[in-house]
Amino acid sequence: MIYKREEGEVQPGWHWGRFTVRIPGIHVRLNWPMTIQGGLIHVGFAASAVALKMEYFDMPFEVAWSMSVIYMFWMFIGTLFLGEPYSPGWITPALPLTLMYLQGFTPGTEAVKAMTALALTVGLVFLLLGVTGLGRKIYELVPSELRAGIIMGAAIAAFLGEFERLEEMPVTLFAVYGFTILFLYSVWFTNLQLKNKLLERLAHMTILVGFAIGAIVGISSGEVSITIETWGSYTPQFGEYLSSVLPYYIGWPSLDMYLSALPIAFIAYVVAFGDMIVANTLIEDADNARKDEDIQIDTTRTHYSLAIRNIFQILTGGPFIPMHGPIFAGGTVFLIKVYSESRKTLDSLYEGTCNFNWFGLLMAFLGPAVFFFGPLADVGLGITLIITGVACAQLAMRIVTTIVGYGYILLVGLIFGHYGPQWGLLFGVLLYFWLVYEREPKDPKKGPTEES
Repeated sequence: MIYKREEGEVQPGWHWGRFTVRIPGIHVRLNWPMTIQGGLIHVGFAASAVALKMEYFDMPFEVAWSMSVIYMFWMFIGTLFLGEPYSPGWITPALPLTLMYLQGFTPGTEAVKAMTALALTVGLVFLLLGVTGLGRKIYELVPSELRAGIIMGAAIAAFLGEFERLEEMPVTLFAVYGFTILFLYSVWFTNLQLKNKLLERLAHMTILVGFAIGAIVGISSGEVSITIETWGSYTPQFGEYLSSVLPYYIGWPSLDMYLSALPIAFIAYVVAFGDMIVANTLIEDADNARKDEDIQIDTTRTHYSLAIRNIFQILTGGPFIPMHGPIFAGGTVFLIKVYSESRKTLDSLYEGTCNFNWFGLLMAFLGPAVFFFGPLADVGLGITLIITGVACAQLAMRIVTTIVGYGYILLVGLIFGHYGPQWGLLFGVLLYFWLVYEREPKDPKKGPTEES
């Protein structure tokens, strides 16, 4: 029996402390389109992370794939057992800096220890700011214009990243971009959906359709090559993998490694904090369209969740190079867009997030899924970033209401996208006080305020 939610209430679940357990089929409806799409795209992204493990940890594919099972377990913990309303993901914008950091260490055991130091430091930062409550206070202090600038920066960074990758698979990615934008953002196609049930169903499976288009166009153009090595189950080599990455076997990082990881850990937190702003603003925006559900945003809970996922990832499966972040931006944007349409499409936002995140863990043991979606990792990334870019740009433009605000978020967004989050945040704060801040806000009814 599924727990029913009263109008305007919080989706039921099993509460434990600050957290809530919500199981598909018990606390939320089973939603197979969301389940299948989420499973497919998580397997595709797991393949991308495995490629990083092979390069920087110097291990073969068969061993590195074991990481995907452990990583996906800690991914879905956030939604199913901790009560987070987001589709969880990586700290993606910090990944280039993380890889630059790892290049200073020898591939293999030394790089594993260095990554352990970085990921553990990031997890402890989240834990410290969660326990002290400083994370929530920091979030509340960020003005709306700066939040919009960070969101615009996420949009520009997403587009710039895709423009660079377009050269590698021009035909495939161009087709995927076109159909993804058509299905989600086209005015005339949206009107057609209202008259055609099949088109409406396809629009609610945009990610799955995008994968299908990517596979068809990619194979036809010769840009994608897929070879299924086994049609049965696939058994990861957990023993060899764990003995190569767990600190109990290879030793803990040195003090020098922790010290060298500190600057990157701080930047990773700043980036993840920006993702929290994006996610919470998206949810607040969806609340305007859906008054039937009270989605509780708790920044402190999110800090605890990220601390748990990053620290326990290391203790049970070694370091995860992209590190655990608050949201999978493309998945979160997609789910919120479908959720915003009506209660009929998604009864609860948790129906989307909880169904979206568990099936990939089972698919990691299926040979066809492993070998089919591995080559389509770039397609999944393309779908994610194009959805993220368009949605974040739209959202940022809705937050500000003045001409100065529009110019401000464009400047901050360009700095974020081109120079990275650390410079974007610094200039965002400076430009806010230079351009936007009013020490004594003026009352339009009283006219200009006179300075004494």
